[in-house]
Amino acid sequence: MTSFSDRYTRTAFQLLVLILLVLGFLVVLPFVPAILWATVLSILLYPVYRQWQLWLGRKPLFANGRADTGAAFFATMAALVIIIIPFLLIGAGIYQQAHNLVGEIAETSGQPPKKLSLDSVLKYVDQVAQPVAQRLGVRNMSVADYVRDNRKEIVQGMRAPLTKGAKEIAMTALTLVIALLTMFFMLRDGGRMKEPTLDLVPLPREKTEAILKRAVDTVWAVFVCTVL
Repeated sequence: MTSFSDRYTRTAFQLLVLILLVLGFLVVLPFVPAILWATVLSILLYPVYRQWQLWLGRKPLFANGRADTGAAFFATMAALVIIIIPFLLIGAGIYQQAHNLVGEIAETSGQPPKKLSLDSVLKYVDQVAQPVAQRLGVRNMSVADYVRDNRKEIVQGMRAPLTKGAKEIAMTALTLVIALLTMFFMLRDGGRMKEPTLDLVPLPREKTEAILKRAVDTVWAVFVCTVL
């Protein structure tokens, strides 16, 4: 017969394990996007990793398993240079252009523009749109006048999203750093983790391998279609 203390000791231990699992899940939850990005990048860059691994494996300097570390490092740098940096530069450029647009709307200048500016663009829009608007029965429509009369409201409406966008850019950069670190260890240690993981899956080995191959093919197809 189980004693009172043994029964409640077991219950307390199970409760403690449950609490630790919940706390661990809450700790990992903010990093789920980074882990998913790391998984996708690992799948995309795995052929590059294998080529580096085979090439470095023939070098005496990378003997005793150091070829895996070197290949994972070079594949991670390839992801940084080929995939991540261009997207970051494009995002930063879009943010800078939007920021300049808000600053230009906030300016009040009655001088005619000497170069391509917001005022000249708005005047061109009016020249194109006013004849069409008059045919539709809309009189005295002027985009330039509307922007000039409502500068303050437009600027206030645009600055809040820009501030939020700056915070999101910072969080995205942090997520990418964590994703690259996770990707490095996934590439380096993924081969050693594969067999124990397959042993835990309650499916035949061939079925599990087929599911993994289908997942890899799906990631590649989505990536190629997105780029195209």
